[in-house]
Amino acid sequence: MLGPPTPIPPAGPIAPGGPNAESKFILNGQICLSNLFSHIYSSNCSSPFTVPVDIAFLVDASKEVTEINFRLEVKFVSSVVQSFLVSKKGIHVGFAIISGDGLLITDFNSNTDTASFVSAIGKTPYPGESRQAGKGIVLVKDNLFGTSGRKEATKVSQ
Repeated sequence: MLGPPTPIPPAGPIAPGGPNAESKFILNGQICLSNLFSHIYSSNCSSPFTVPVDIAFLVDASKEVTEINFRLEVKFVSSVVQSFLVSKKGIHVGFAIISGDGLLITDFNSNTDTASFVSAIGKTPYPGESRQAGKGIVLVKDNLFGTSGRKEATKVSQ
């Protein structure tokens, strides 16, 4: 029998001047999170990150993923989000799950601080239904970026 999952410690900020700190956020046509995070925590960033960025997380909560592994996925997202400052003008974070028709847990405007986002996703139910990734992607595109995404924000989905 498996014991409880090992807690994942919150991720710390990327060290100033970390990998690719000088490079752009776009790599091969995609947003590069390590470059974005490096910029957020670079030594040139003395105040909270105020460039609008909308970051979406789509996590598998289908029956193909056990509840223990689903909870590890949620803890991973929490750790990532705790490594930067969610704010009204800067970074907004949304969270959805793949299971059945998909479920939007929090949109970009629901939680405008890190603690409330982490609290909201920590209460996410594990439905354990069929995996329909296409429906999850459409859910994020239409109901997350489409309705609560900011026009001026850089869009990032993981």
